Amino acid sequence: MEKIQKAIEDTEYWDARVLDITSSYFGDEIQVVFEDEETDVYVLKFIHCYKVSYENSFALDSNIEVCDMNKGQLGYFMQDVSVAKYDKDDKFIKFFLDLSIMTMEIVCKSITVKKVPKNTVSFFWENN
Repeated sequence: MEKIQKAIEDTEYWDARVLDITSSYFGDEIQVVFEDEETDVYVLKFIHCYKVSYENSFALDSNIEVCDMNKGQLGYFMQDVSVAKYDKDDKFIKFFLDLSIMTMEIVCKSITVKKVPKNTVSFFWENN
């Protein structure tokens, strides 16, 4: 767990703008993309997900749909990511993410942490 926590903390994610969260393959993979520098982003990819839950407080107070927002309107920022054992056999890992106006709990088998050029990733809000 410590190695995974260190890899995440090495991104220096605190207060970084979250640019997108996606679910693929019927929820088997969850991807969280957040800003690093002007030209790069970090991608946290949670793999072999068993359980994913979230609470999004943005939806309670607004009539605008997130899909219609531009980058400046998004209010999601990386605040905290914690890592813990989920089961006694160490098959699954539990992650808790605080994204300011959204919290997530993800239980999965593994995670990858990658820094990639921003221009290699497309975002839904780029056309807004």
